[in-house]
Amino acid sequence: MASAIDTFSAKTYNALVMSKTRNSETAPWYALYVRHQNENKVASLLQERLGIHCKIPGVKLWRKTASGVEYFTRPFLHTYVFISANLETINWKEFYSVSGIISLVRDSSGPAQVPERQIMNLEAMAQSRNPVHKYEYIKLNPNDMVQVTGGPLKGAFGHFMSSDSHTGLFVVSIDMFNRALVTQLESSLVRPC
Repeated sequence: MASAIDTFSAKTYNALVMSKTRNSETAPWYALYVRHQNENKVASLLQERLGIHCKIPGVKLWRKTASGVEYFTRPFLHTYVFISANLETINWKEFYSVSGIISLVRDSSGPAQVPERQIMNLEAMAQSRNPVHKYEYIKLNPNDMVQVTGGPLKGAFGHFMSSDSHTGLFVVSIDMFNRALVTQLESSLVRPC
């Protein structure tokens, strides 16, 4: 069950943000950092006022209420809106007058471009019926040495084997008493050595 309240319906969300129709001449993608729970509002205002193509890939969730089951969409990446625009043609005064915008995500050379394949990956996850689990990004390869940082196995060392695609848990082999025990652990309870 989710606890965040989404003020836009899934229909509005899909109509405004997940539109797949784009020009054949595509502009580069950028990430826009916005205030908490302002993603839909910012995307809607940017499209209405400036005609900027926006996307907020998200997952459809449900929660029980007194009147039954309520469905809503929660963004995969809270506080981020992806925009496709030619930055040289944007009216910056009007752009930053949109309530909820904090800034464009930048790297050392200026606004950071987001590769098209990453946008496509987020859209594919949004349309997938498979569960999507968000956890801290830890780059691990099979047989990398890891340490358990919490829970009953805290302090134990082992080897990363894989990550379970259904649960998002890490599969770890822990050496104890000259035997290898295999267990599944939350990614937050494992760190590389």
